[in-house]
Amino acid sequence: MMNKEIKIIAESARKNTLKAIKRSKLTDKSSKMKLIPSTDEIVRKASSISKTTSLNKLEKTLAESILNDLDLTKKEFNDLIKLYG
Repeated sequence: MMNKEIKIIAESARKNTLKAIKRSKLTDKSSKMKLIPSTDEIVRKASSISKTTSLNKLEKTLAESILNDLDLTKKEFNDLIKLYG
């Protein structure tokens, strides 16, 4: 997979994760949004994930990985996954 594709997918994953948080019912949205890593950090994570994941599943896998790092309850996590574009 090309680095350019990975960067586009990482940017999309970050943007859609932020959108999902904004649309969510979380009480501390701004603090959760601050914990979202930069696109460059997501690209590094994507590079290792992309070796075992197909291109069309990579964005959702990245989003789940980002959300896992936000210290969410299982219900909050599932709600955000449903809101994820």
